[in-house]
Formats: sequence, structure tokens, C-alpha cells
Amino acid sequence: MKKTIANIIRIRVVAVTILGLGAVFMAQGGDKVQVVAPELAGSMMPYDFSLTQPVPATGDTLTPVFVSYTARHGSRYISGEKKIELTVKTLAMAKQDGMLTERGEKLYRFVEEFKRKTEGKWGLLSPTGIAEEERLGAEMGAAYGKLFRKGYTDNKSTYYPRVIMTMYQFLHALEMQNKGLDMATLSGHCNDSLLHFFSYNKEYDRYRENGDWKPIYEDFVNRHVSAETMRQYFRPGYITDRQQLRKLAMDLYGLLQAQTPSGFGPLTDEWMSAEALQECYLAANFSHYLRNSINPVSNLAGVASAPLLEQIIRDIDSAESCGDVKMKGYFGHAETLMPLLSLMAIPGCITMSEDFETLYRRWDANRIVPLAANLSITLYRSTTGRLYANVRLNGRNVYPLPTNVTTPSPFIPWGQLRAFWQSRIGEYNPK
Repeated sequence: MKKTIANIIRIRVVAVTILGLGAVFMAQGGDKVQVVAPELAGSMMPYDFSLTQPVPATGDTLTPVFVSYTARHGSRYISGEKKIELTVKTLAMAKQDGMLTERGEKLYRFVEEFKRKTEGKWGLLSPTGIAEEERLGAEMGAAYGKLFRKGYTDNKSTYYPRVIMTMYQFLHALEMQNKGLDMATLSGHCNDSLLHFFSYNKEYDRYRENGDWKPIYEDFVNRHVSAETMRQYFRPGYITDRQQLRKLAMDLYGLLQAQTPSGFGPLTDEWMSAEALQECYLAANFSHYLRNSINPVSNLAGVASAPLLEQIIRDIDSAESCGDVKMKGYFGHAETLMPLLSLMAIPGCITMSEDFETLYRRWDANRIVPLAANLSITLYRSTTGRLYANVRLNGRNVYPLPTNVTTPSPFIPWGQLRAFWQSRIGEYNPK
């Protein structure tokens, strides 16, 4: 596995350099640092608009009549001090004990500066996130201009301020191009059963906290995350527990992930080498998969997300009879989207292989739920009255139905798609 991971690192770093992203520059302390692949930030990678595709052309044969939109909040500051508590306390104690190396002293100053710049902003939508949502809303309005000229949208969000702000920034940009569009919004715990089901469903909540996935994940970390990554920051003999050093590495990785979305600069190899970042990314990716997707260990992600998929299906079915409703929007979290996408069998969002060593090849969180991730299902009516759906994940057409066709049509008969999703619901959440 180590050889495989190392090969991936070399490929990605070369690719970044070719793209002009592998710039070398001077850090604050005067050290030269290298920008690394943004994918190494995993699920904290900002939205990559360069990967999106245009909305498929329809000519005069299909007319959009409704959009279902489910989204993760945009780029944010790190969610809370607790996320980096282990790093902060360990460095502070080592400094007090005089056991930090010169590199450790620099890391201590970096972490304190990171805290200072984040103070009062923990978990809030960052300027990067605001820009993402403004662009996404504007692009939605431009793509379906005629659809949104009049009527109204009905939107719900979780109670988190960053998610509420995501909803409003997106809708504001959409409305700026469509002055005749009315918008209804509802935020709060009243939406927990749909959008915060990962805590609302208590069985799933207990599984995510301390389920059968945990020893599998911990074994992966012990085998693939190096203790040496953090040892360099402490004088010899200060921390001898390799498992503690690995936990510190994952904790520091969580801080480094938040640099770019917070607007604090690109992800670099200043505090972790590309190899170490890759190790932590793979471990974090594995954790997301085990906790937030249907997998061989548990199907609870499918059970918990079934009510949201059922609601989305009802929304689309009612679009014909409620012609004034042009869009229904659901704004939540990565933990809202990952289970839902696995239940819907969106390509790249579900795998049931027990070959966890190569999971990253089939299930990659930074492609599934980057910051500002979104799923849109646009309903079209043909000139003969038939209904078709175009499904897009993060601005790219996807085809959830089983198929042997290399490039299937982006327009799927709605009746077929509905039946497929209803069978998935029945499989994981039988009534």
C-alpha cells in the first residue's frame, strides 16, 4: 500500500507543477515552501469551477419546468476550536516544558496565528464561500433564465449560520437576474429530520460516533499514517506513544485543510510533506466513507437519508401540478449529501467493495463533496408531454441508472429514474 500511495503522490505533484500550481515561495519564517495539489485538502477543497460542464443543450424539444437543488454550504473557516484542541494543547504544554524543537516553535507560532485570525469566525462562511455561492446562484439563473422569470422557490436549511448564509447568498444571486421570482425560506431544527438526519436518526448518530467502523479506521491509520510526521516538532523522548503522534498528525491535518477555504493561502508542504498530507487525506477519506456512505460495514446511511430522497421525489412529482414552484432547495452539509448520494447510486458516490486499501480509486470525498458541493435534478417536459430528468453533481452530468453505454444521454425518462430510486429506498428503508 505504501508504494501505491507514494506513486499517487508523485503523479499528483507532477500534475500540479505542470498546471502552474506547484509554485515555490517564501513562508513567513523565510523557509521555501511548495504548493501541493489542492485535492490533498480532501472534503475541505474549495469548489473547482474549472471541472464543470455546460448545461446540456435541448433545442426546441425539451423545456425545463422544475429544479430540485440539494447543496452543502460553501467554503468556511474551521468549524470550532475543538477541531484543533489536541494540537493546540500539546504544543502549548511542550512549549511550557521547553520540549519544542526549533521547527516546533515555528509550528506553535503558526497555530497561534491561525487561531488569532479565526477568532470570532469559527465555522462561518468565508469570503471564498460567499463568492462560490454568488457564482453558483448566478450560473443557475443564467442556465435556466426562462424558468425563473416568475413563480417562486421554496427553500430549507439547517440551523447552522454558515448554511443559512449559503442559502441566502445563492438565492440572492439567483434573484438578481430574475426580479419576478419570489423566494420562501425556512431554517432551523424544524428541518433536522430531512437535512440533519445524521444526528436526528439516533441509531445512525450512535453508529457515526462509535460504531463498528471505528476499529477498522483506527487500524488503517496505524498502518498508513506515519508517527514521524509529528515527531520532528518535539525534542527526543517527549512523546513516545506512536498512536498519540498519529492522532496529532490527523488533528494538524484538519487545521491545514482549512487554510485555503479560510482565505489564509494555499495548501503547502510547510508543515507536512506531500507524502504526509496524502497519508492523512487517505485516512480522512476512509473515515468519511465508513461514517457517511452506504458501505459493507453498515447501511444506516441509506436508512437515515431515505426521507430526504422520498421528499425530493415528491417534489418532482408535484412540479406538474404546482406550476408556480420553480425550484425546491435543500441546504445542508457534507454529511447531508454523502449518504443521500450513496442511496441514489450516483456514480462515484457508492462502492461496496471490501478492498479498503484502494478505496480512494473508487470513492473520493474531494470529488463528491467539495465545499459548495451541489446536486441538481432538472425536470424537463418534451413537446409530446413526456418528462425527463437531467441529474448533475457539482456541475457535471451524471447517470444514476445501471447502463453499459459509455456516454448515456444526459436526459433520463423521469418514470424510470423515479422507479430506480424508489427501489433503492425500498432496499435500505423498507416500510
